[in-house]
Amino acid sequence: MNWQDKGYLLSLNKYNENSSIAEFYTENNGKIVGVIFGSTSKKIKSYLLIGNKFHINSKLREDGRLGYLKVEIDEIKTPVYLENKKKLFCIIYCMNLIKILTAENENNIEIYNLLEKLFKIIELDNWLVEFLYLELNILKSIGYDINFHDHLPKLFPHNPDAQNWFNHSIDIAEETAFRNGSMQGAYFIIAARALGLDCGPMSGFDKEGVDNEFFRDTNIKSNFLCNLGYGDKTKLFERSPRFKFNEICEII
Repeated sequence: MNWQDKGYLLSLNKYNENSSIAEFYTENNGKIVGVIFGSTSKKIKSYLLIGNKFHINSKLREDGRLGYLKVEIDEIKTPVYLENKKKLFCIIYCMNLIKILTAENENNIEIYNLLEKLFKIIELDNWLVEFLYLELNILKSIGYDINFHDHLPKLFPHNPDAQNWFNHSIDIAEETAFRNGSMQGAYFIIAARALGLDCGPMSGFDKEGVDNEFFRDTNIKSNFLCNLGYGDKTKLFERSPRFKFNEICEII
């Protein structure tokens, strides 16, 4: 299957001497991954920078292996900010964040629009404040949908009747949603730390205020907050003590 789209480069990793594996977030196809041949040549390498915007021609394989991507530069974004370390960091950080949080081939036009908005925000006088709001819009996925069971026919097709397990009790549905949301938040933190990012999950915040700001008129409720980035190593806490296995676990 072949298609054309446009999108932002999220990551680029060398595959062999002449090609690389690239990840893009596109307007119509969400996050896509494919092989770019000739990516190591001087002509192409010079503009294959994280954050740049491209026209993409994709040729997907039917055997499940990575497809091929042909790309042409649409807008040069990142090099404009090479002399501004703060703005450059925010661009790369934003691309990494979307790479972590999004699944392949699942389109979300809101995410794409946030990327479009990113490059308008960093031209503002108060760009850093606006960037923080943009970051929160990306991270608002760390919540839970109290009507999650409405999606079970799609997400849990192994049991078409699973939706009815929760229709009779709002309390059971909300308790299950909170527990599953916590687990998904933990996966998010593990993925972020695996990429070298520092995480600061926290409760004790104004839950009602957060829900009103980010989840108004939805079925989603906030679970916890998590700041994400590269901390100042001179100010980061050492890892807190942990219980030993036999102090908290019992094999039965």
